[in-house]
Amino acid sequence: MNFIFGGTSNGYDMIDSPYKDVSQWNTPVYKFASIEDLIGSGFSSDGIYQTSVGSNTELDMLLQNANLSKSDGYALVGFNGAITKREEKKSPFFSGVSVTSGFDVPYLSFSDPTLDIDGKLSLAWYAGNEDVPDLPQKVAQILNAFARERNLKLVLFGGSGAGFAILNMLAYLRADYVALVWNPQTNIVNYFTRFVERYARTGFPALWKKMRPAKDTKGVSKVFLDDFFSQLGISYKLNKINIDGNGQVIFLQNREDWHVETHAEPFLAKFGPWLRVGPATFRMDSLNFGVVFGEWGEGHAAPPRATIRALLEYCLNNKSPLSAEDNILHIFEQEQRYEWSLAVEKELLFDLSVQYFAEDRMISASIQLVNAKPQAKYTYAFYLLVNGIRQQFKWYGSGSVTEFCFEMHRGKPVKVEIVGFVKDEAGKICRKGKRVVV
Repeated sequence: MNFIFGGTSNGYDMIDSPYKDVSQWNTPVYKFASIEDLIGSGFSSDGIYQTSVGSNTELDMLLQNANLSKSDGYALVGFNGAITKREEKKSPFFSGVSVTSGFDVPYLSFSDPTLDIDGKLSLAWYAGNEDVPDLPQKVAQILNAFARERNLKLVLFGGSGAGFAILNMLAYLRADYVALVWNPQTNIVNYFTRFVERYARTGFPALWKKMRPAKDTKGVSKVFLDDFFSQLGISYKLNKINIDGNGQVIFLQNREDWHVETHAEPFLAKFGPWLRVGPATFRMDSLNFGVVFGEWGEGHAAPPRATIRALLEYCLNNKSPLSAEDNILHIFEQEQRYEWSLAVEKELLFDLSVQYFAEDRMISASIQLVNAKPQAKYTYAFYLLVNGIRQQFKWYGSGSVTEFCFEMHRGKPVKVEIVGFVKDEAGKICRKGKRVVV
């Protein structure tokens, strides 16, 4: 294992933790005394970049494909969620290495430094600790510099706790980015209490000791934890995040996950009604924000690996994956319809033309769509009404033009009308009637 000091070391040495072992990654380690020294390195080589971010905290970042960056290109950025079987493993934890394999772009992965403190702590949301309460800002500072140095757009991805970390970091990103998150927590306190409690007392021992005297053996409540984190001043619950012109967010949620009611809906409701654009896809055009409710398994199941790779590939090949035209949400067109209380339906507009040909005793009717979705499939139906009573009909099919044989009888006046129907793939039906002029 090579340890290489960058910038001015100022006697900076490796921070010793029994829960950490960088040698497991079998890659060079570059050490820096400050974020400024790290940024000054130019990120020129593959390896682990360690930098001091507090009096007793160092941040580990894995960089792969350092020499594959192209100006005006992309970089992938990964974060870790909860670490399974934590007591059997040592940090640093670099998630996403396997799923990004084969993509010819730089890949950065950050290990949450709070996990270095306790070998039983499996999740800390990159929200910081007593020594580094501004960790999200520091990580964003590094990402902004990396993107600026190479003129790159960032594609950040991660699920669950990593999804929270990404959404929490968006306020500090100045680089162009796409944030791809799945099943994210949006309020740390609303996660499993035992995990939140361990993070609170491990990451912030001084306040924990003050608020929880040793003699107090009662279990903690969510009310207590909410009060605890609010006194810290860190960002532990996501409000209406600020997504400006440089960012796009793709929010994937497994519909069978308990996170739907506890995390997804309380957060997404803050943006107002969402426009349905597919059976299970929704978007907020003003924010470049798309939402998908998928079916990926029971509970807190993540999208399949193949789906995540397809999404990442789409982001790398399209400068605007949420564009109004052929966008990334079309990947989920085959999902079953999801009924969402926060969604509004976009009314399908179409023109209905009718004409009566007396000599042929025939009525012609045609439908022309006005605002059809790209690549969407529609079916069409027609009614012939006489005095409001259906006399003939053509049931749903692919044809948008039809004819009815009908002879107008002179004498008693009749009202003849054609009603056209359009049905989309989700089963939503729009109708329009038009009087036949004779």
